[in-house]
Amino acid sequence: MIFKLAYRNLLRNPRRSIIVLTSIVIGVVFAFLFDSFSKGMIYQMLDDQISSYNTEMKVFAKDYYAEKDIEFSMEYSQELQEKLNSADFIKQYAPRLEATGLISSPGASGGVLLAGLDAEKEKNLIRIPKEGIKEGAFLSGKKGEILISTRTAEKLEVELDDKIVAVVNQKDGSVVSELFRVCGLYKSSNSLFDKTTAFINLDDAQAMLEMPGEITSIGMYVNERDNIKENRTALENILGKKYEVMSYYELLPTVLGYIEMYNQMIYVIYLLVIIAVLFGMINSMLMSVYERTQEIGVLMAIGMKKGKIFRMILGEAFVLGLVGSVIGSAIAVIINIPLSIYGINLSMAGDSLESMGFASIIYCRYDAQVLISSLFLMPIGTMIGAIYPAMKALKLQPTDAMRYI
Repeated sequence: MIFKLAYRNLLRNPRRSIIVLTSIVIGVVFAFLFDSFSKGMIYQMLDDQISSYNTEMKVFAKDYYAEKDIEFSMEYSQELQEKLNSADFIKQYAPRLEATGLISSPGASGGVLLAGLDAEKEKNLIRIPKEGIKEGAFLSGKKGEILISTRTAEKLEVELDDKIVAVVNQKDGSVVSELFRVCGLYKSSNSLFDKTTAFINLDDAQAMLEMPGEITSIGMYVNERDNIKENRTALENILGKKYEVMSYYELLPTVLGYIEMYNQMIYVIYLLVIIAVLFGMINSMLMSVYERTQEIGVLMAIGMKKGKIFRMILGEAFVLGLVGSVIGSAIAVIINIPLSIYGINLSMAGDSLESMGFASIIYCRYDAQVLISSLFLMPIGTMIGAIYPAMKALKLQPTDAMRYI
């Protein structure tokens, strides 16, 4: 009965109800799209960082991650591989040998992280072989290949099939150099990564550093990313204290910081939208109460309890908020569908975005949490906005209210 009365009262002044309803719809659409855009940007950056090279989990020899020194390498032994194969939650993995060094051409030089990869295993592990190659091809396993980024190629003034020299320090501090042929040029969504990372075959890296059978890390994916923390603990127990296991939570603290900041910021955005709608709701409900002062007085006089009158006014606000949220969410979902498929092209600011690890095309992303937030926060907010007008109505005296003109 309360909601039936609330519904009829809203229809008495359809113009005012439509104005308030429109403001709610606009607020919901804005909050929904901002939420889905921000979530798409942040989680897309996380996916890019993981799939480009970092992977979901990594295994290091003890102290290697802290020191970043090839002195703390590990043997890629049969025993280690058997332990990894026994972990049924590991989807795939690949060994790597990394060393900081210098690559140079006749025109220029620059410092890089020289990563030795198992070409065959990495093809199914990282995104670069499938989507990132702009010219040439990914590593094939042939001796003397090097894969550099398009940015590095521009800096060194080299092209496909040109020769460049790589210089690294061996374990004993000796400086060694090797000639490589550019087999391909890649590009990722992270310009800093592109500028500082070059790839060679694992066999070449081991030979160059005189570290046969040794590696510095193992990158891997798990079957269920949601269980990554439990998987990390389980793998630590399998491998023992000789090794150090890290998930992307430890490998990508900056990205996780962005996600935490987003989780805090989005509630502030919803709060600001609700506050903006509250002012319109308070004004609308106050006008409605003043226009119905005589009616409220009559209802009090015939015995309607104040609690029912209070709930009736809150019911009007709730109906407006609920209808506005449903309409707004439906409109936002319809708008969001093409944005999630084709993305929003921000290539005008591509360089700036890529320097921070963001892609130049952002694909909006929404889930149940976004939908629930847009559907339920606004009705609650509109009810809060109706509390003050409802309290004003309860203060009316029946005899004075019935004489009100």
